Amino acid sequence: MDFKQIKELAALPDNELTARLIDLFGIVLQSHDSGKGLSAFDWHDLNMSDDGKLYLSGIEECGLDEDVRDRNYNDYAAIIYCASTKQKSAEPMSWDAGRKIRQPVLREIVLTLCGRNASVDPLIDKLRQPYIDEESFFDGYTTVDEKDASEGFRKAEQIRMLNERDSYLQAEVSSKSSGSPWYKGIGVFILIGLCSGGYKAYKASEKQKRAAAIELINKQAVERRQMREQLRQSAPVELIRGVNRKDSVAKGENPDSQD
Repeated sequence: MDFKQIKELAALPDNELTARLIDLFGIVLQSHDSGKGLSAFDWHDLNMSDDGKLYLSGIEECGLDEDVRDRNYNDYAAIIYCASTKQKSAEPMSWDAGRKIRQPVLREIVLTLCGRNASVDPLIDKLRQPYIDEESFFDGYTTVDEKDASEGFRKAEQIRMLNERDSYLQAEVSSKSSGSPWYKGIGVFILIGLCSGGYKAYKASEKQKRAAAIELINKQAVERRQMREQLRQSAPVELIRGVNRKDSVAKGENPDSQD
């Protein structure tokens, strides 16, 4: 085919183009099932029969090993990329196919054969079956997008779990270094309560001491007043008795004698 024919092929309805390109893979499968591989090929080796069937011309068979198998898969994916995007080179297909190829099944084939899916085996099984439509092709099949979404979710869960673990470890470290918040809070309240109670007890004790001291002082003052009062009352009697005694002695009388 020349490039003009490739562009005409790309202009076919999506379902028809998809069916013809999937049918082309039968040539690759036939060689591989017989234990042989195909030499390198590209869209230049592509031809179309009168009934519209695509085939490869001038391609020699060779021994089959994993490298040859992978190369045949890659060459087949390159034809799909060029035939569906009207590109002469398939070099950018590994990073550009997801954006450039609009047919979902053809996009899935190229991405998977470029290593974007978990395995090519489910795809090969699908390519062995006659193509009907997009819905039947993807029935029971995990696409690259689904696989990426699953991996994205798994990674997000791992990140979430790691973040939760880090938060837990930080909380543990914080708890060990400064005490847990609730324990610390209760400790503060207990300390405040003890301090407050101790202060109140101290104040009460001091108040009692002051009251006792004042009471003692007042009592002593009362006692002194009473004593002074007694002295004031008894002093004149003693004084008179003292004076009379002196006069009696002076006159030669016996002060102790009684009449």
